[in-house]
Amino acid sequence: CCVGPGRCEFACYDTLEACYNITNEFMDELHRPMWPYKSKIKFSGCANDCTGAIARADISVIGTWRDTLIIDQVAVKEYAAEKFPIKSQVCDKCPTKCLTYNAETQELAIVAEDCTRCNHCINLMPKAIRAGNEKGATILVGGKSTIVQSAFMSSVVVPFMKMEVEDDFAEFKDTVRRIWEW
Repeated sequence: CCVGPGRCEFACYDTLEACYNITNEFMDELHRPMWPYKSKIKFSGCANDCTGAIARADISVIGTWRDTLIIDQVAVKEYAAEKFPIKSQVCDKCPTKCLTYNAETQELAIVAEDCTRCNHCINLMPKAIRAGNEKGATILVGGKSTIVQSAFMSSVVVPFMKMEVEDDFAEFKDTVRRIWEW
């Protein structure tokens, strides 16, 4: 489990509480499974996936946000004043090219519908770019790491789900039960 908001400013939900709560809820299923295989659930607070959940867990919970990135244009100007290569390092290396930088006005613009929420720009410019306000998680299924063959990456089954401590992660628990039944 990633340490989430306890140590990382990029976390989009409380990974520690989620891991503790889900482990207690599914103690028998995780440690004494009724199937011939132990089901593993891993929690990562953001798309950086420090736990390697996408490649190594049956069910991966990756932090994300639903709305658009928040861009602080004053901080973008500070990066430009420090001669940080915004266009070549951030915009040109964006996988979907959703960010554009105007060197004259020193402003960064985003085409929100093209953003895949990969965290690349946030990692490079954390003072200027932040995740959106509506935070939650993406649920993926099917990751497996074998010795004989390479890792098999997970597939998205729920693009966005609110991970609410207040409702005891009820929606996620219901989703896990439905995945296991399937």
